[in-house]
Amino acid sequence: MSNTEEYVSPDGYPQSPFNRNAPVNWYAFVIDGEVVWMQTCQVSLEFLNIVLKSDPKIIPVPDYLAGEVLSGWTWDGFEFHEPTE
Repeated sequence: MSNTEEYVSPDGYPQSPFNRNAPVNWYAFVIDGEVVWMQTCQVSLEFLNIVLKSDPKIIPVPDYLAGEVLSGWTWDGFEFHEPTE
């Protein structure tokens, strides 16, 4: 058996291949006190672990901004804004 294999989540969606030997952190996604999703993140992905540990707010990006919103943009609670220099 390979150390890298495809993982299928409990709801049937395939996920990216993962290395079973790589150390990982586990994250529970919680909505209104209920765990709705479990996600692992390899420890070596330091920046992603920092983001996930910071209690991020996940905001859907509207279609007209898809691919446009990047790190450095801001969210005012209603809309996204490009960085100003």
